[in-house]
Amino acid sequence: NLACPVHISKMKLFLNYLLLLCFLAPATISSLDDVPGCNCPGTNCVPRDGHTWNPHPFVCLLEPWSIDSVVLNETPDPICDTIWESPEFQDAYGRNSPEWYTGSNFGPFYEHSKVSGVVGIGTCEEALASQSNCTVPDSPSFGIIGSIGIGSILNSCTGASLVTPMNVSLAFYTACESWRNKDIINNNTPWKDNLEVYLSKMDNDDYNTCDSIASSRLSPILTSVDWIEPMEGRRYMCKDIPSINGENIFILYFSIGNEPCSGPKPVVDDDDPNAAQRIGPSAMIIVLSMIVGGIIFV
Repeated sequence: NLACPVHISKMKLFLNYLLLLCFLAPATISSLDDVPGCNCPGTNCVPRDGHTWNPHPFVCLLEPWSIDSVVLNETPDPICDTIWESPEFQDAYGRNSPEWYTGSNFGPFYEHSKVSGVVGIGTCEEALASQSNCTVPDSPSFGIIGSIGIGSILNSCTGASLVTPMNVSLAFYTACESWRNKDIINNNTPWKDNLEVYLSKMDNDDYNTCDSIASSRLSPILTSVDWIEPMEGRRYMCKDIPSINGENIFILYFSIGNEPCSGPKPVVDDDDPNAAQRIGPSAMIIVLSMIVGGIIFV
């Protein structure tokens, strides 16, 4: 009976197709070789007419507050290289940074450097394309209506309010998932924590957005899953917001160094009977594909 081998062959082809998609998917997310704007010189970060909140490129906002040796506007070197290659930065927020715990012994976590967000008029595609040009415009660029720089966000919710040119009041806030999901803290599973970004229209009866986040009344529009990391330690994510009073809005976040809201995953114990449950989906597909292949060729 040839039906069974034919059926298995089709299954193998299908699984191999899924496997191919798993390998190709990350490459199709972005064709950029670096975070947009990272290649621009640090001298671009000189404040213009007091517009420190609206630099060109936006990654100037990533200049770390606590590393005195990193002064972007004093160097012609690429912005992100200047930050990432600083030994002091690596010791604090990079490869050499120590693990640490919150006051409630929640952890361990990796300390992260500043997280920066920008909200503006337009689309993600337009905003990211504008960052590839290192020529500083004569005036503040690209309809930016608000930006934010955030230090450590564990056990906190940080944000800002802003008003669009069409007089719509918005609030954008950033928190770790553990701010609202206390199971992450109670079970001490910091590797399951995520950065979450919220953007909401500010109604008259709902101005305290952090309370709305804590009570899960709002849903995040961006999370750690959305990070695009073209190079080690450099990441960005962007979201197009449906038209608000005729305005297209984008929200764009950047980070360099350790990933925010992130801790080391536990080491898998070979004697742990539940270790197989922590095998990633891609690994499971590979194993399944090998098993199917073995059945076919037996």
